[in-house]
Amino acid sequence: IEEVRALHRRLFDALRPRTLGRAVNFVYRGDPVRDPIDDAYEPADLVRLRELKAVYDPSNMFRLNQNVDSILSRHPITHES
Repeated sequence: IEEVRALHRRLFDALRPRTLGRAVNFVYRGDPVRDPIDDAYEPADLVRLRELKAVYDPSNMFRLNQNVDSILSRHPITHES
């Protein structure tokens, strides 16, 4: 399976300069280093989705399929005194 994952990464790396992004339904989530959801959206759109997720789904109830993490899970809010 590692050979298939390596081939998959090489394929997407080779195609990246010629694409406009990735379809969320076809995101391979097997890369332990980088979350491919980060590549599926424009950076500003991903930040906005994470902000919305923090407001409307703070418990991450809708985590199936291709989950967008909450901005809080990436940058927890701390209360400094």
